[in-house]
Amino acid sequence: MARDGSKASTKVPTMPGVVPALKSLIPAHAPGSQGKSSGSNWRRAATSRSGAQGARYARIDRPIIIIGCNRSGTTLLFNTLSAHPQTWSLYVESQPTFHRHFPIDNEQGDRVGKPAPPAVERNIRRELVDRAHSKEYFQRFPVLRHVPTKLFQRPVGRLYKRGPLRLVEKTPANSMRIPLLASLFPDARFIHLVRRGEDVVSSLMEGWKLWSKTGPGQWHYQNWHYLVPPGWRNWIDRPLQDICAFQWTESNRYALEDLRAVPRNRQLFVRHEDVLSDPRAEYARIMDFCELDSSPHFFRLIDGIDKRVFTTGGSTPRREKWRDLHGAELASVKHLIDPMNIRLYGGRQVDSPARRPSPAALSSAAPYLT
Repeated sequence: MARDGSKASTKVPTMPGVVPALKSLIPAHAPGSQGKSSGSNWRRAATSRSGAQGARYARIDRPIIIIGCNRSGTTLLFNTLSAHPQTWSLYVESQPTFHRHFPIDNEQGDRVGKPAPPAVERNIRRELVDRAHSKEYFQRFPVLRHVPTKLFQRPVGRLYKRGPLRLVEKTPANSMRIPLLASLFPDARFIHLVRRGEDVVSSLMEGWKLWSKTGPGQWHYQNWHYLVPPGWRNWIDRPLQDICAFQWTESNRYALEDLRAVPRNRQLFVRHEDVLSDPRAEYARIMDFCELDSSPHFFRLIDGIDKRVFTTGGSTPRREKWRDLHGAELASVKHLIDPMNIRLYGGRQVDSPARRPSPAALSSAAPYLT
């Protein structure tokens, strides 16, 4: 779609010789195909429950779905995994695809708590396959680096979209759509990425002020931003820190509850702070969970991960930034943030012995602590 909402042209620039050249360059086993290196436990893509999906679109195998609230480090993880030679990606969030079938509801917001009708599931899978591509694969060929990637998604895409695709997906609102995703992809791998509540809420507040164009001064509500939990309209007249604490708490609450229905071997709990403090160890764990082969290029990318930490719509990231930016406001929502912090972090990151969670609180959170 064009920016004005009209249908964008599908005409591809004339590039004589490109397709024949690609045919000679692309091997029989492109990324995501069944021809993997020895030692990998590759399986065929799961077919749809009804079997009516059709061979062309029954090709998403064990998609890697990143679950997490906005500002939790999901973009960094998404971009990093999308750069693995064996993965495919849209390289952007899939929110338009989901909103086309599940618009924001006045009561339920972004929540989708059940499977979709078979026709809707087929359409979602079809769109994800059509839009996915693998930038990393084409970086191997210098001659192709200057070819518009849009070209690969249409006529050229069929030349290298062979075999099951290991799709990487990241849309924060999917924290409240896990039942839908589990039905869409019965073999999906869910990575639940979390970050300390104070850091997320403060960063959300920065983003809200930016997108609302209210700047650092007095904030006032104009439009809702970021994920939309059920009951969201009841929070419109609340202070901004309350709204952001509500978003962070509810997105994690729905994720934790819905993941109970997903087999434990298909979900991984990851803390953003651990990714930054020991990226090699955490990504080794993530790659093992996702069944991705080791890649020298990928680990070189991980070794420079500290240079790739950024905030879209906010100030430069730094430790404990929330204390300077929103310390007073966050003190007013401590009662909203603390219970989920305890659930996600247990006894970690506790400022003083007086704040250490009770044994009962730790016990209730135990299934989600690693």
